[in-house]
Amino acid sequence: MVLQEADKRKVGEFLKGVELKLLLFKDENCQFCDVIEALLDDLQQVSNVTFEVKAMDDPLAKAYGLVKAPVILPEKHPNLRYFGIPSGHEFMPFLATLKAAATGKLDLPADFQARVKNFNRPTDIKVFITPTCPYCSDPVVVAHQMAMLNPKITSTMVESMEFPELAQQFQVSAVPRIVVNDSVVAEGSISPEMMLDLIRQAHDE
Repeated sequence: MVLQEADKRKVGEFLKGVELKLLLFKDENCQFCDVIEALLDDLQQVSNVTFEVKAMDDPLAKAYGLVKAPVILPEKHPNLRYFGIPSGHEFMPFLATLKAAATGKLDLPADFQARVKNFNRPTDIKVFITPTCPYCSDPVVVAHQMAMLNPKITSTMVESMEFPELAQQFQVSAVPRIVVNDSVVAEGSISPEMMLDLIRQAHDE
């Protein structure tokens, strides 16, 4: 068990009416997979959020382009991903994202949603975070909601301490660090409009 009983009750209330299946991809060397499985099991005990564990040699991992573990993703939105444990300041936004993925109710203006849906080019957004960062959840939520709107957008939360090689590759010295198409970079908590500008900039290069 990861969550305390009182917290589990609160989570159950928050996720009431939410039906969603998550996939957890892991490998033999996964240092934090036991913690993630325990967390997802806690969610499963108090809600209709279920999960299935898959190995990295599963054909789905290749189909989704996954090369590192652990990865959590909703079965109905495989372009929306969590690399690592959504803990600390990321936990409640993680639950809110699950609810949005299940219900389709997004906290974004209608005109903004329309513009996101009109993108027709593959876009990759990585948001590097740490659990203690109070400003990291906002860009993660925005990027994930954009991925819900448009399957051509892949949005990934990357827990920097669990994925040090990725953090080093993208020169993460402060979080949140947003990387679009492995080229356009921004730091700090940005607005949805700013995220849209980053995507446009990435495609204009």
